[in-house]
Amino acid sequence: MLNSETFQWKRFFYLEGPPPRLFSGFSGTGPKKYIIGGCSMPENLFLNDIWLFSFENVAWESQSLELPGVIWQKIELREGSKLLPPIKGHSLI
Repeated sequence: MLNSETFQWKRFFYLEGPPPRLFSGFSGTGPKKYIIGGCSMPENLFLNDIWLFSFENVAWESQSLELPGVIWQKIELREGSKLLPPIKGHSLI
């Protein structure tokens, strides 16, 4: 990930996260970002999951190019709410 203040690239390590995907939407502000939908290849499966990407406790000042502290969390919709239809190639605001 690029730190837009210092223009330094850092590599993050995490244990669990979303499966690889194409054509998903990615949006957010500050240390929280959301990735929604997309499709997996080569199966061409359309996805309807929502993931939260957070890097609040990352030590950007570290001289290391590899940083821990990134968290991926799958967002579970409340029971009774409508499910998001599987989508790909969409945009987010």
